[in-house]
Amino acid sequence: ENASRELKQIRKEISRLENEQKQVLNGVIKRYKDFSQDDIVTMRDGRMVLGIQQQYVNKINGIVHGTSGTGVTVFVEPMETLRISNQIQNQRIEERKEIIRLLKFISGLIREVREDIFFSLENVGILDFIHAKARLSLHLNASEPQITTEPRLYLVDGRHPLLILKVGYDNVVPATLEIGEDFHTLVI
Repeated sequence: ENASRELKQIRKEISRLENEQKQVLNGVIKRYKDFSQDDIVTMRDGRMVLGIQQQYVNKINGIVHGTSGTGVTVFVEPMETLRISNQIQNQRIEERKEIIRLLKFISGLIREVREDIFFSLENVGILDFIHAKARLSLHLNASEPQITTEPRLYLVDGRHPLLILKVGYDNVVPATLEIGEDFHTLVI
């Protein structure tokens, strides 16, 4: 509603017209209460209509917008509200135009900085990945590996990370092993 002055004004006018229409309809309902199926105003095709008993439809000055599934009720828009209904429809068209104008404007603003947005999204993804790895390493009680140029692996109290996730850190038996000095292959 606060996206533009025009949109706010249009919606304010729609609200005013709808209130005026309801007041007129309340008077019409009282006048036609003997012909009405019930005292409820119904919406049909964006129009407020009265449910009139089928046999009395010719006694009402208005436009028929359909019938109920049983055919007992005919939905009639009284002529007294037709002008207001048309004004509401025109305001809805203006509202739609203003929304489209605003969306085009916002899209234009976004288009100007789309490369920055893509760059930010990519970096947020990288940061999220790094953060997820850090959280997982804390959950696994993991330590940072020390990489050397020597062709050897020395593992102290190593635990399988999938087993830790499945049964918990304390329920996994640690293993210490060294590969690369006395032997180069280990089959488990």
